[in-house]
Amino acid sequence: MKAEDKPKYVKEARQILASIDLDFLISNPNDLEEIRKVNRLVAIFTNFSSNDGQELKRLFQEFQKWARRSTSAGTVKNQAVDVLQFIGGEIEAMDLYVIEPENNPQKVLGKPSVTASNHILPFQRLSSDDFARLTFWILKRSPKYQKVEYYDGMGDRQRDVVAHTLDNKKHYYQCKKYQQISATTLKKELDLLKPHCDKNPEFKPDEIIFIVGCRISPQARDGVKQYGVILGFVNITIWSEVELDERAKATDGVLEEFFGFNKDLVRSVVQEVLNVEGNKKTTREHQDIPVLDLEGLRRSGGSTGQFILFNITNLSQTQKAIDCQWEIRGFDYSFRSTDDDRFSLQPNSSKEVTYRLDGEKPYQNEVSELSLVMEYKDMNGSSYFTRREIKQVQVRSGAFYDFVRGGQFYSAEQMVDIGIASISNIGLNGDRYQSEFEVKTGGKTQIVTIGISRTFLSVWGISNDKDKIESATAELGSRVIRKMLLKNELDDYLFVTQDFPQDYQNGFEGYRLLRDSL
Repeated sequence: MKAEDKPKYVKEARQILASIDLDFLISNPNDLEEIRKVNRLVAIFTNFSSNDGQELKRLFQEFQKWARRSTSAGTVKNQAVDVLQFIGGEIEAMDLYVIEPENNPQKVLGKPSVTASNHILPFQRLSSDDFARLTFWILKRSPKYQKVEYYDGMGDRQRDVVAHTLDNKKHYYQCKKYQQISATTLKKELDLLKPHCDKNPEFKPDEIIFIVGCRISPQARDGVKQYGVILGFVNITIWSEVELDERAKATDGVLEEFFGFNKDLVRSVVQEVLNVEGNKKTTREHQDIPVLDLEGLRRSGGSTGQFILFNITNLSQTQKAIDCQWEIRGFDYSFRSTDDDRFSLQPNSSKEVTYRLDGEKPYQNEVSELSLVMEYKDMNGSSYFTRREIKQVQVRSGAFYDFVRGGQFYSAEQMVDIGIASISNIGLNGDRYQSEFEVKTGGKTQIVTIGISRTFLSVWGISNDKDKIESATAELGSRVIRKMLLKNELDDYLFVTQDFPQDYQNGFEGYRLLRDSL
């Protein structure tokens, strides 16, 4: 969007917003005239920022979906209000944002649309310190640099991070976490840097990189670079939110360290997916591999506590199992043995491992779908897992639950990468809980949002238990994403009651029916 065109677009957008009748829109979500108005606003916002236009399009489609099939007038109205609030907020932001005038006007080509799963990471949620630390984290792991130094703080002399390339070039990184930024702000930073360089020529960097973490206009980019040349800084690069997003997602550990993603959840959901796929196989190839099973268990208790002793056996007659670990896992519970407690099992041999029961959730609470999961490797380094169900039985006094060996054994499955790298903590977003999934596909990272409506959670009886909501989202999301990846159709997904049979809405058993159908 050109600076001289912005006032007319702001005026037009305000007129369109004023003409939208909320009640009429709720009652007539398919009205072509109202759709035309929203489409015009999408075009205006896209001309200003591609992400803003796509977000309005997404919000309006979400409202239409609810308005067409929901019987809850309150929910539909909330969705419509969200759309109008977003429009109003974006108009004001567009009005306030300063677009630098173009010196050499050029025709702006149409921008490609952004798919629903290409979410920009929420850099604005980070503190200024974490934003600078994020930059350091990315650069420290870049093969481009041999040395990276963190300078952020008082007296940094316009250097938040200093990085030295393999050919001994010096790069200064300045981290500016702004929601909006203009060329003027970055030009001031160059003005502040120049006296240090004039005083000491060796202080001058070979390149300056601004990391702004928000959108920045092409005119502002060009203006900063041209001003830099005047001051003697010929190499200036600017990372907007798009460039930073790409580098952040390509750097291992960023999502876990800065954005609340969790790799621990992935192991269990991947194993559940592989178990389901294994059970659907009509035939299995015979493999000469180690196979671990729970041969027996017993409880030992006294003044020191209550313990369960599991007897884990390698059923193979020929293959050794190495790096063996075990985990007690339920629908919303997990206890995993430490890496230091790994062990090996010769063919047809056993080992007894100890689990302290008192103080753990299953001691006095029923845990759904409790199992002992056994993970291990063969001598070639391939990873496998097996699972044996465990039943809880209340002791005669009723004081706590004991364990007994369950009936079903799940055959050995090889651990493979199904594309899910990590899962964010659960969050409430309006009428649904949702998590973001870090998905690796085609050599790139995408963020996919999976949500469950509060209505669904309520009919399953878990709406007030955050641990259960997190488990349900992880389980359902992993299975849906696995199917999407197989079809090469990755997108966000929301579980709502209207999309599924009534049987899937009958308590926790309904949840299991839905999950096992995926």
